[in-house]
Amino acid sequence: MFTICSFTARRSLLKAWGRSVGKSSLLKRLGFAPKSPMSIEVFREQVIEVLLLEHPRAVIERPNRDEIGVQWESGLKGPLTFSVQDPYAWYLTDPRELIAAIQQAAIYILISSVSPTLDMLTVVVQGADYHPHPNPENPPLTRTIVDGLLAVVTVDNRYGYQFLGASSLRDELKLDDAGLWSRAMQNTIARLEIDDVPLEAGRPTNLLRGDGLATSLLLVDEFWDAPRQKEALVAAPVAPNKLAVAPEGDRRSIRRLRETMRTDPLDPQWRRFKGLLVRREGRWEVLP
Repeated sequence: MFTICSFTARRSLLKAWGRSVGKSSLLKRLGFAPKSPMSIEVFREQVIEVLLLEHPRAVIERPNRDEIGVQWESGLKGPLTFSVQDPYAWYLTDPRELIAAIQQAAIYILISSVSPTLDMLTVVVQGADYHPHPNPENPPLTRTIVDGLLAVVTVDNRYGYQFLGASSLRDELKLDDAGLWSRAMQNTIARLEIDDVPLEAGRPTNLLRGDGLATSLLLVDEFWDAPRQKEALVAAPVAPNKLAVAPEGDRRSIRRLRETMRTDPLDPQWRRFKGLLVRREGRWEVLP
């Protein structure tokens, strides 16, 4: 559910990959602590230990020094191959982040261990260049919010959000693109519980969530338009878990929204869009 806080309050942001119950405890159970830089092979083995804690019967292979091949016991399509190069590079830049880097790599792989269902379909908001390695033969199912900001249909399982291509979703769930989008929006609106969103009329508000869906509220037209809203609103998509909103006529608050977009901690893997959005005539525009 949404909560609110003042504009001056500080709130640490969750990583885009950290979302479900028990994720943060995986590495704690192993008792890892930051050490001097380790080799990529040792880093990979630490990630494999996490995978096997969660799925002891998974079949693990090591195709290359930085790669993990995994066949899940549930019989999902596979084997699947993943590289740990990016989280390992993050760890090398700051060895104090060893546990977080191992967690990032493990969660990314564990997401693939769960078969998608219709109930898992969800729409999240991402920057237009969110996918560093897109597959042109299997692009994701997306819709543009404004230039630089997309709505993306994802699979939300117990480990996090899985970004599958549209053709994979069609094959797995036996729906066309319109059906997938409709079901994903239905699920998302149900989770957002828009009748209980604590947006205060005429006042600036920070809307916070712990599941990465705060910015998905941007997709619910009925929430932003008349008769629910009586005035034009400006929104700052700060992070997956934080959406800041203020009336367009409140110039002081708009300046504070701009400052929030500049100064709040940014996860470069999630957001490069740094503008503000204004709601006019039933659609979002970038506020000059």
